Amino acid sequence: MRVSINTDQYTASHLSRPAGMGSWFFSKHKSLDFDQHKEGSDYIQTRGFYSKVKGEAEAWAKGQKLSTIYVQP
Repeated sequence: MRVSINTDQYTASHLSRPAGMGSWFFSKHKSLDFDQHKEGSDYIQTRGFYSKVKGEAEAWAKGQKLSTIYVQP
């Protein structure tokens, strides 16, 4: 199963593609609502270089049987 990582919201907010070191949120929702969404089932937070942590996010998405996840701004 292939997982698509949508970066549209991130790119629109930061005017650049996600890259480099940081704290990253990947969600199954286009927008993240911390009051309603639960870490682990609706989103994950990772820290590190984007090029490495996106692999963690893909593995999480596969475990959730998701075909698309969203990088949050």
